Amino acid sequence: MGLKDKIEKQKESFVKAIGRLEDALKEEKNEFVRDSVVCRFEFSFKLGWKLMKMVLNYLGREDCNSPRESIIISAQVKLIDNPEKWLDYLEVRNLSVHMYSENTAEEVYKLAGEFVEDARKLERVAEERLS
Repeated sequence: MGLKDKIEKQKESFVKAIGRLEDALKEEKNEFVRDSVVCRFEFSFKLGWKLMKMVLNYLGREDCNSPRESIIISAQVKLIDNPEKWLDYLEVRNLSVHMYSENTAEEVYKLAGEFVEDARKLERVAEERLS
Protein backbone atom coordinates (compact mmCIF):
# COMPACT_ATOMS: atom_id res chain seq x y z
CA MET A 1 0.00 0.00 0.00
CA GLY A 2 1.43 3.36 -1.06
CA LEU A 3 1.55 6.55 0.94
CA LYS A 4 -1.42 8.03 -0.92
CA ASP A 5 -3.54 4.98 -0.05
CA LYS A 6 -2.49 5.23 3.60
CA ILE A 7 -3.43 8.91 3.60
CA GLU A 8 -6.85 8.07 2.14
CA LYS A 9 -7.45 5.52 4.90
CA GLN A 10 -6.33 8.03 7.52
CA LYS A 11 -8.59 10.68 6.01
CA GLU A 12 -11.55 8.28 6.02
CA SER A 13 -10.97 7.52 9.71
CA PHE A 14 -10.68 11.25 10.45
CA VAL A 15 -13.92 12.03 8.59
CA LYS A 16 -15.79 9.27 10.45
CA ALA A 17 -14.45 10.50 13.79
CA ILE A 18 -15.51 14.07 13.03
CA GLY A 19 -18.96 12.81 12.10
CA ARG A 20 -19.23 10.99 15.43
CA LEU A 21 -18.12 14.15 17.24
CA GLU A 22 -20.76 16.15 15.38
CA ASP A 23 -23.39 13.57 16.37
CA ALA A 24 -22.43 13.89 20.04
CA LEU A 25 -22.57 17.68 19.84
CA LYS A 26 -26.16 17.49 18.52
CA GLU A 27 -27.32 15.71 21.66
CA GLU A 28 -28.76 17.58 24.60
CA LYS A 29 -25.86 18.37 26.89
CA ASN A 30 -25.52 16.45 30.12
CA GLU A 31 -22.51 14.99 31.91
CA PHE A 32 -22.51 11.80 29.83
CA VAL A 33 -22.78 13.67 26.51
CA ARG A 34 -20.11 16.15 27.58
CA ASP A 35 -17.72 13.33 28.44
CA SER A 36 -18.53 11.64 25.14
CA VAL A 37 -17.69 14.86 23.30
CA VAL A 38 -14.39 15.06 25.19
CA CYS A 39 -13.41 11.51 24.19
CA ARG A 40 -14.47 12.02 20.58
CA PHE A 41 -12.59 15.30 20.43
CA GLU A 42 -9.42 13.65 21.76
CA PHE A 43 -9.66 10.87 19.19
CA SER A 44 -10.54 13.23 16.33
CA PHE A 45 -7.68 15.57 17.18
CA LYS A 46 -5.20 12.68 17.18
CA LEU A 47 -6.42 11.52 13.77
CA GLY A 48 -6.28 15.12 12.51
CA TRP A 49 -2.69 15.82 13.42
CA LYS A 50 -1.65 12.43 12.06
CA LEU A 51 -3.42 13.28 8.80
CA MET A 52 -1.49 16.55 8.71
CA LYS A 53 1.77 14.66 9.24
CA MET A 54 0.99 12.19 6.46
CA VAL A 55 0.00 14.90 3.98
CA LEU A 56 3.13 16.85 4.88
CA ASN A 57 5.23 13.73 4.25
CA TYR A 58 3.47 13.34 0.89
CA LEU A 59 4.39 16.95 0.11
CA GLY A 60 8.04 16.19 0.91
CA ARG A 61 8.18 17.49 4.47
CA GLU A 62 9.79 14.89 6.72
CA ASP A 63 10.48 17.31 9.60
CA CYS A 64 7.15 16.94 11.42
CA ASN A 65 7.13 14.26 14.08
CA SER A 66 5.03 15.79 16.84
CA PRO A 67 1.60 17.38 16.87
CA ARG A 68 3.13 20.83 17.49
CA GLU A 69 5.60 20.50 14.59
CA SER A 70 2.85 19.19 12.32
CA ILE A 71 0.58 22.13 13.15
CA ILE A 72 3.30 24.73 12.62
CA ILE A 73 4.49 23.26 9.34
CA SER A 74 0.89 22.73 8.16
CA ALA A 75 0.34 26.45 8.60
CA GLN A 76 3.53 27.24 6.68
CA VAL A 77 2.38 25.18 3.68
CA LYS A 78 -1.24 26.48 3.96
CA LEU A 79 -2.75 23.14 4.95
CA ILE A 80 -4.38 25.01 7.84
CA ASP A 81 -4.92 28.74 8.21
CA ASN A 82 -5.15 29.12 11.98
CA PRO A 83 -2.25 27.46 13.79
CA GLU A 84 -3.04 29.34 17.03
CA LYS A 85 -6.42 27.61 17.29
CA TRP A 86 -4.89 24.23 16.46
CA LEU A 87 -2.28 24.81 19.17
CA ASP A 88 -5.13 25.65 21.57
CA TYR A 89 -6.81 22.37 20.58
CA LEU A 90 -3.52 20.58 21.27
CA GLU A 91 -3.23 22.19 24.69
CA VAL A 92 -6.74 21.27 25.84
CA ARG A 93 -6.38 17.80 24.34
CA ASN A 94 -3.19 17.26 26.35
CA LEU A 95 -4.90 18.49 29.50
CA SER A 96 -7.93 16.29 28.99
CA VAL A 97 -5.90 13.17 28.21
CA HIS A 98 -3.53 13.45 31.16
CA MET A 99 -5.78 14.78 33.90
CA TYR A 100 -9.55 14.81 34.23
CA SER A 101 -11.20 17.89 35.64
CA GLU A 102 -14.67 19.33 35.23
CA ASN A 103 -13.23 22.66 34.06
CA THR A 104 -11.14 21.02 31.35
CA ALA A 105 -14.10 18.92 30.22
CA GLU A 106 -16.21 22.07 29.93
CA GLU A 107 -13.46 23.84 27.99
CA VAL A 108 -13.13 20.94 25.56
CA TYR A 109 -16.90 20.83 25.10
CA LYS A 110 -16.96 24.54 24.26
CA LEU A 111 -14.07 24.23 21.78
CA ALA A 112 -15.37 21.06 20.12
CA GLY A 113 -17.78 22.91 17.80
CA GLU A 114 -15.02 25.20 16.57
CA PHE A 115 -12.75 22.20 16.17
CA VAL A 116 -15.30 20.48 13.92
CA GLU A 117 -15.31 23.51 11.59
CA ASP A 118 -11.51 23.58 11.46
CA ALA A 119 -11.32 19.83 11.00
CA ARG A 120 -13.71 20.00 8.04
CA LYS A 121 -11.48 22.71 6.51
CA LEU A 122 -8.45 20.46 6.99
CA GLU A 123 -10.35 17.64 5.30
CA ARG A 124 -11.13 19.81 2.25
CA VAL A 125 -7.63 21.27 1.91
CA ALA A 126 -5.99 17.85 2.33
CA GLU A 127 -8.22 16.50 -0.43
CA GLU A 128 -7.24 19.38 -2.72
CA ARG A 129 -3.52 18.86 -1.99
CA LEU A 130 -3.76 15.16 -2.79
CA SER A 131 -5.53 15.69 -6.11
